[in-house]
Amino acid sequence: MKLLDGLRAHSVTWLVRIACYLALVALAIMVVSLLVPRPLPVIFAMSVGHLIGILAFACYFASVLLDTTTGGARKIRAIDSTESGQPRSERE
Repeated sequence: MKLLDGLRAHSVTWLVRIACYLALVALAIMVVSLLVPRPLPVIFAMSVGHLIGILAFACYFASVLLDTTTGGARKIRAIDSTESGQPRSERE
């Protein structure tokens, strides 16, 4: 179970990083189309740049869903393990 939790936590971080890198690439493509306002760079930015931006958003959205579905269970288990029925000052 610990291996699965570690894998899920690692994949959330990995998905967020991939989303950031994809967003930066999409932004660079959009900036090139602004600096070189010819038809082909603009069409390229409107098609490929937006597709990469959508992929970045999908990666980020998947990481949020993965974190919310697994993070809640981890937090509940952590709270249950720290509560022993005694006040905090008596546990220490």
